[in-house]
Amino acid sequence: MTTAVNFLSRFVLTNLLLEQLKASAPARIISIVGSHQAKEINFDDFMLKESYKANRALARSTFTNLLFMNELARRMQGSGVTANCVDPGFVRTNFVAKDKGMPGLLKFMFKFFKPFAIPPEKAAKTILYVASSPELENKS
Repeated sequence: MTTAVNFLSRFVLTNLLLEQLKASAPARIISIVGSHQAKEINFDDFMLKESYKANRALARSTFTNLLFMNELARRMQGSGVTANCVDPGFVRTNFVAKDKGMPGLLKFMFKFFKPFAIPPEKAAKTILYVASSPELENKS
């Protein structure tokens, strides 16, 4: 489920819109990602059936998105379409509170540090900057 929502849905939507984006250039493709710890993908257990943990699935799906956007940026060179990832930072959301698969200690730490997280409005400014800044018009 994590892979489907966090990676495959973005992959499919991006590819369905790619020709329209090229025709509408200049255009930007932006993937919102969080921090990740994954360094590789085990294709023998791609769906993590043998070793599922919520934080591992999230980290792996984020890493997969980074790889996808990097390859997309390479393929879009010269097309007028850019591809970027944005990590808005530690944002004050309820995401962790609803994750039943997250280890208790990690969940506690997120709740403890939540007051120090940036508000969603500030995180949105980072994303809007990447989406609309003239300085980034042709940069992936």
